[in-house]
This record gives sequence, C-alpha cells and structure tokens, in this order.
Amino acid sequence: LPAMGPPPPPAASGDNDQHPHKRKAGESAVDEQQQQQGCSDGQEGEAAVAEVGPVRVASVLNAELDRQHDECAAALEELATQRSTGALDAALSTIRRHFEYEEELLDRHLYPDLASGGAADGGMCGGFNADANMRTSHFADHS
Repeated sequence: LPAMGPPPPPAASGDNDQHPHKRKAGESAVDEQQQQQGCSDGQEGEAAVAEVGPVRVASVLNAELDRQHDECAAALEELATQRSTGALDAALSTIRRHFEYEEELLDRHLYPDLASGGAADGGMCGGFNADANMRTSHFADHS
C-alpha cells in the first residue's frame, strides 16, 4: 500500500466555512437542508414538502396483516395528500389499531407465558429474560 502521509490539521476553532458539513453560526438544520435542496425562499418555518408516491408494502404472507398494512399505507398517502387534522387523526387511528392487533398476535403466539402472567416475575426467575426484554423493546418501538 502506498504511504498516505499524515492527516491534514484540524480547522481553526470557529472556522466553519472550510468544512462543508458544519453550519454557520445562527444557521439551523432546517436552513441547511433547505439550502442543500435549493428551497430557501427566505420564509422561516416553511419546510419543503416532498412529493410522495404510492406506498408499496411487501407481503408478510398473512392476509389480515397484508390488508392492515395496505390500510396503513393508504392512510399515510392520504395524510401526505390532504395534510389536514382529519387525515392525521385517521392515520393515527389506523396505525394504532394495526399495532394493537400485531401486539395481540405476538402475545398469543410468541410471548404467551409473558402475556398470561406465567411466572410471578414474568418468567424472569429473578434475573434477565430475553423474551421479556424483546417484547418490551418491540412494543416500545410502536409507542
């Protein structure tokens, strides 16, 4: 391998113009993103709205889950199109209902001992339980 030599010295403190990924003083992440996208029109608080195409969700080979995933995708597409309180409420309701159904399936088929209260300590036997941790972590991801 050829010799690479020493790395360049770090930029002087406060010299943000030399590094393309550093913001200038007073510049927010939104300002930086708008500049990169060519969206800066001088109006603060106005974020660019990206075009959203149809959402395609891969099959999980379960007809009910596939149907619910399609409903969730449709609700999100409607929200992207309408951008209204009603569309937001409908999307949240659809997604919450889906997550509740999914969590019920997980409790019934993957974590039956934990969901039914199995051991008094959740099957932990006084220590760490990987299933209890995965269940808690997965459900927290939906929150």
